[in-house]
Amino acid sequence: MTNILLVHPEGNINNNPNLFAIVELLCDDGYHVDLLVKKNPTIDQSPYIKNLRRFFFDDENIDDVERLDKKKYSLIIGIDTGIVIAAKIARKLKIPYCYISYEIMFADEIGTEKKNDEIADCKDISFAICQDPVRSYFLSIENNISINKIFNLHSALREG
Repeated sequence: MTNILLVHPEGNINNNPNLFAIVELLCDDGYHVDLLVKKNPTIDQSPYIKNLRRFFFDDENIDDVERLDKKKYSLIIGIDTGIVIAAKIARKLKIPYCYISYEIMFADEIGTEKKNDEIADCKDISFAICQDPVRSYFLSIENNISINKIFNLHSALREG
């Protein structure tokens, strides 16, 4: 079974139908997915998907990668701000990683230093997933990602 690590600091997979469906499809296809999240007692973080395991972390300084290394991951997926942690783990384990962007963080919102870290961590992604061509365009500019590396996966049906 192929192992995938999904880094999602918000930890609200049960409230994100698109992300839930992606993970459920991976698990149904025989992948084993580990979900690394920040513990949040105000939301339901139960792992409702078969073959999904959940790990908690307290802060964004992930130094306990050795416990994750035993799983022999084939891919790490960083969700939104999780790209920073995903990149750190992927570099340490020397495996590919990708980025799923539901929310584009702009430098004027999060600060130049955090934005520069995010841009640096997007430099070596294998690919990115975004919601539509307009968001992909802005993600490409904001995070300095080649538009050719970004795939569009609509997260909601639109009328018309």
